[in-house]
Formats: sequence, structure tokens, C-alpha cells
Amino acid sequence: MSASTVIQKIEEKAAAQCAEIEREGAQKAAEIREQIAEDAKKRLADLQSQTDLRAQMILRAAAQQAESDNKIAVLNHKNKLLKDARNAAKVQMCSLPDNERRALLEKWIAENADGSDAELHFSERDAQLFVASKKDFGKNMTIASIAKEIDGGLILSTEQYDIDLSFDAVLDMIFEQHAASFSARLFAADEGSV
Repeated sequence: MSASTVIQKIEEKAAAQCAEIEREGAQKAAEIREQIAEDAKKRLADLQSQTDLRAQMILRAAAQQAESDNKIAVLNHKNKLLKDARNAAKVQMCSLPDNERRALLEKWIAENADGSDAELHFSERDAQLFVASKKDFGKNMTIASIAKEIDGGLILSTEQYDIDLSFDAVLDMIFEQHAASFSARLFAADEGSV
């Protein structure tokens, strides 16, 4: 065999090996591309799934927040209505005619006086009512100083205790004792939104 034949055979063999390497490389490249495409699809599916889950969680949280906000708005509205009712009751109490107002205060004094020495601290208007009527409460009761901090009613003071019978204190006590009942009557059919 001549040198050119040997070289030619080597070149042919090298060309065949190169062709084989190229085919294997193309096949490997195709497999890698397929694997990359499958991985990308899986990652995309995972991202889509995570995004959907997060979106559902965000929507659920938003719905819960909206429901909470609505409940708070309803409760605030109901609370405002109860305050308005209390204020309307106070306006009516302050607007009582003098004879009814005096009779109400005399009733409160009689119900709360225990016979011991006591001072009566009236609001300015109510002090004038009792001074004008020259009402005698007995030797153990005296009309004391005007209670400027109240605008209706009185404060009954003894050595041991004070009883706040101002219109504000009495209304607060009534509304506190009966808040559930008032709410039930006012809002029984109203469980929706504002």
C-alpha cells in the first residue's frame, strides 16, 4: 500500500469518525433541547400553579378583609345610631317641663337617700327649680353648691359615697344595662351591610 492510499484510508476513517461524532452530537443536542423544553414546561407549570395559588390566597384574603371592613362599618353605624338615640333621650330629659323635671329628681332623691346626712349638688337650672319651690327634703338633706360640670340632674353626696344622678350618668347607666336589648330591637332584621 502506498502512502497516499494509507493517508486516504486514514482520512476516510477520520471522516467517518467525524460524521459519527457529528451524528452523536446532533442527537445529544436534540436530547438536550428536548430536556430543556420539558424542564421549561415543568417550571412554567409550577410557576403557573404557584401563581394561581397565590392569586387565590390574595383573593381570599381580600374577601375576608372586605367582610371584616363591612362588619366594622355596620358596627360603627349601629354604634352611631345608639349614640344618636342616647343623645335624643338626653335632649328630651333636658326639655322636660319644670314640674315633671322636679318630680323626676324628687323621685331619684327619695330612691337613693338612705336617711343619713346628705348634700344635694344640683345643676344650675335644677337648683333654681328647688330653691323656687322651697322644697324641704328634711333635716338630713341640704342643697349644697351648684354642680357646674352637669347640665341636668344632681349628685347626692354623703360621708361614705357620692351618687351621680346627672342626666348623663343616668342615661349612660340605662344604655349600658340595656344595650343588648336596644340593639336587638333596633337591628334584629339588619344583619347585612350598611
